[in-house]
Amino acid sequence: MRKQWSDVKEEIRKLNKTENKTLNEVMRLMRRNHGFHASSKVYVPTGPSSKNGGI
Repeated sequence: MRKQWSDVKEEIRKLNKTENKTLNEVMRLMRRNHGFHASSKVYVPTGPSSKNGGI
């Protein structure tokens, strides 16, 4: 089952902010543990609404 951003965003934020994981580490862990395959563009906030997206 393929996961969506909304399904995993809190886990991503926890790994990045609380556990201080790098982007590459977060991406690897999300692929391995949750089957979440996304490019780095999905993880990095951009644009005026960036406060609500990305890690």
